Amino acid sequence: TGRDDAHFVWQSAAADFDVVARVTSLTGPAQPGMSAGLALRSAATTDDAAGLALVVQATGTGGSERALGLAYRAATGTAPATETFALPEFPVELRLARRGTNVTAYYRTSTSGGWVGVTNIGTTFTGTLYAGMTAFSGDRREGVAAFNEKRRPDWPGV
Repeated sequence: TGRDDAHFVWQSAAADFDVVARVTSLTGPAQPGMSAGLALRSAATTDDAAGLALVVQATGTGGSERALGLAYRAATGTAPATETFALPEFPVELRLARRGTNVTAYYRTSTSGGWVGVTNIGTTFTGTLYAGMTAFSGDRREGVAAFNEKRRPDWPGV
């Protein structure tokens, strides 16, 4: 557990929604663990809040490669379950879709032919969630992530 130590820009949403962001770059001191993407949280300011994140992660020697990372914390204060998936190309669009208590994670690239489902998680999330973009340096050093768009259902284009 411990502090999240990530930056998180969010909007609240009480009903079903989709949130989308295109991650176009991930730079900084080369280190594995640096990441940028989307997150849903049960609380906007609580450390270790229950939530889910779908991110592009720096991996490999010196953080020079990219992968998809998924983290799910079922309850506040618990350790998150994590998985890593191959990312066929970069940049990438990421999408989290909430329908009731289910959250589905997707990605899309210029050659994927549409949204590719990563996973569907039956959560314990009810009521208002905080959804938005997140970035994490991996070790408290400076890292930079570039996003060139973000959307929710009330934003055109989702």
